[in-house]
Amino acid sequence: MASVTRKRRVTGRPARRGGRPRSARRGSPLASLMVLVIGLTAVGLGRVAIAVDAAEACLDAGRLAKEIKSERQITDRLEIDRSALSTPSRLQVIAGEAMSMAEPEEVRFILADELATDPAAVEASADGPGAAILEALAKAAAAQARVLLVGGVGLSAAR
Repeated sequence: MASVTRKRRVTGRPARRGGRPRSARRGSPLASLMVLVIGLTAVGLGRVAIAVDAAEACLDAGRLAKEIKSERQITDRLEIDRSALSTPSRLQVIAGEAMSMAEPEEVRFILADELATDPAAVEASADGPGAAILEALAKAAAAQARVLLVGGVGLSAAR
């Protein structure tokens, strides 16, 4: 077998010590360009993603602002309706029409001190002064109930 020997070129430069070629050590310009393009693409995609999120947040904020405005308008209308419906004059009309209620002709006040010192009320009761007071209060309450139930509606309309 013949031995294969490698011929060495002789140049004026000193021999390199590393076994790799010089172009492999430095890196090729094409590989550097590819890394740069990939890096810029990644940065650009990140920027676009952030811009999309910001646009979506802006749209959501606008939609929520419109909803808040419409809800406030509804609340204002409801407050106006409530105040209009709860006025005493309106309640008086409703009570008069629907329940046949009217203003009392006479207003009476019951004072417990007068009942206790009234000798006629005490003598009329056989059980003592406490029963006379209760009887007078019951009669006054019944009279007030009759005044409130004007028009024959009474308790039968509630059934």
